[in-house]
Amino acid sequence: MSKKTNDFGKKVMCFGYLQKQKLKHVETSPGDPNYKIDDIIYLSDYNEPVEQYPYKLNTTIVPFTGFIIGKKKIKTTYLYDIFYAPYGGEEITCEKYNEVECYIVAYQMGRKRYVPVDKVRFAVNRYGSDLFIMDDIPLPKYKDKELNEENTRKYLREIAKRINGESNQ
Repeated sequence: MSKKTNDFGKKVMCFGYLQKQKLKHVETSPGDPNYKIDDIIYLSDYNEPVEQYPYKLNTTIVPFTGFIIGKKKIKTTYLYDIFYAPYGGEEITCEKYNEVECYIVAYQMGRKRYVPVDKVRFAVNRYGSDLFIMDDIPLPKYKDKELNEENTRKYLREIAKRINGESNQ
């Protein structure tokens, strides 16, 4: 049995999110075989079910911070197939699978993203600044010293410069 924690309202740093993709419309077959539209998938053209991916994981962004406002399980793969009904008609069936557990993270006023749970790091407030502790990375040191109130701000400024592409001069 898993331990339940209340993560809502906590500040987090996110290292990726599920980006929504545009899906193509699915039809069983074109009404007129000579007239086909490029933006429509016709299942009669394939001998097997067709997959579409409504979300893709975007990790190419700069890490962003936000607050957790919810939790949701999102299915990332849709499988379309033709079902031949007993009365002679054709129907499209859609099966959804590959479930990913995500936090709903508010990162700007009125903006939210679905962030997989393993792409989130929680903030720990130490010495008046937020530090994001990584489970797999030890606590950072600043110039071979443990972080304290004096050098935490310098350390965070250096990280911000690295993220923004500024050089240390």
